Amino acid sequence: MDEPLINTLDFILVPFFFMALLAIVIFYKKKYSHNILVQKYLVKIFLCKVFGGLLYAFLIYYYWGFGDSATYFKETLVIKQLVHDGKVGFLDVFLKDYTYFRENFELRGAVNESGFLVVKVALLLSYLSFNSFLICTMLFATLSIIGTFKLFETFVSFAPRWHFIIACFVIFFPSLNIYGSGILKDTLSFCALGLFFYSSINISRKKTNLADYLIIPISLYFIIVIKAYIIAAMMIPLILFISMNMLRRIQSKFLRILALPLVLGVFAGILVLTYQQINESLGSYAVDKLEKSVSSYQTNYAALTEDADSNFDIGEIQPTPMGLLKKMPIGFVATLYRPFLWEARKPIMLLSALESLFILLFTLFVLIKAGPGAFVKQIIFNPIVFLCMGYSIIFASLVGITSLNFGTLARYRVPVIPFYLMGLVLILYNTRNKVNKNMAQIEE
Repeated sequence: MDEPLINTLDFILVPFFFMALLAIVIFYKKKYSHNILVQKYLVKIFLCKVFGGLLYAFLIYYYWGFGDSATYFKETLVIKQLVHDGKVGFLDVFLKDYTYFRENFELRGAVNESGFLVVKVALLLSYLSFNSFLICTMLFATLSIIGTFKLFETFVSFAPRWHFIIACFVIFFPSLNIYGSGILKDTLSFCALGLFFYSSINISRKKTNLADYLIIPISLYFIIVIKAYIIAAMMIPLILFISMNMLRRIQSKFLRILALPLVLGVFAGILVLTYQQINESLGSYAVDKLEKSVSSYQTNYAALTEDADSNFDIGEIQPTPMGLLKKMPIGFVATLYRPFLWEARKPIMLLSALESLFILLFTLFVLIKAGPGAFVKQIIFNPIVFLCMGYSIIFASLVGITSLNFGTLARYRVPVIPFYLMGLVLILYNTRNKVNKNMAQIEE
């Protein structure tokens, strides 16, 4: 019989580890006393992440009774025992792929290489956590602060006066802490995305150091192995963002026009050269497999309709490029604006429904304040708004038509929520600045 995932020892260790981790965070806060954002938000983000991660762990154990976090952690302990017994070398865990372990030791928990990467990270942390599920969760949550805080800092650099509003959408947003802090692929991929975005923006601004050139390949590795579709959704908007920024630095309008096809051609060439590698890493999201995958997802979820209150239907999808395009707006709505309140059939779904309602209302608020014309104009012509919204549209549309379950969608939409909300914040921020500037000119 398996030992319980959470036991008395966990509750004894949690307060001690909490104080120890908090002390480390406070140490870094004092070390970076010149950084206002660190002073204001570092401890807050630590509290949000740790409590969010622990809440998810308790939901896994006491509410759902199962979950990916439990699966990854149990498999971590199995791998650790194999290492302890000498059946597997410690370095072999990191140098061999999951197929080797599955075939030789009949492991089934991590399912694939992406899940096994979570196990590898958890294995390292298990040596610090006394094999405790809750402590390992707290360590995952603390590590995730790095990517989340860098994403927050980068966003604030575009709208510095609205740092608290941005904090509400990146640091304090409930689902980002619940589903982005535990022993999950979502935690690692979101952390890696934050670091990748931070370093990419630094390079585009020419404010780089050696660390940025190291962060990008490492973060890309984590994203591609775990959830390659995240970087695939961002690739085109990011390339166009960098192109637009480069063109805006050219003072002469005539030279900008001449440089436009050259810049776009260079980045198009890069995209073509890397297309095959990215497409292969997408798995079921690969271009040549997407149509079949969507049809398969739809069939699988339909088979569970009678047993799962969290499933939703977006209608029949024709497995053709045009059929997918027709459903993308529905997928976008499903990812960001659903479940609606009346679709929340379980207590835990109510949180997602309330968040979706907020996102919808905030979208309408910004649309009204900016005006439809200015709203669309900023998305097209403002590079950072284009990047945030372009990524959000692609990501949300694809995830929405392949995740026909609100429970799954609550986790899968974690990487898009801060970018979508930040795009809206920037539209509102730029609109307010323009109004204030016009008012100042009138007064003069």
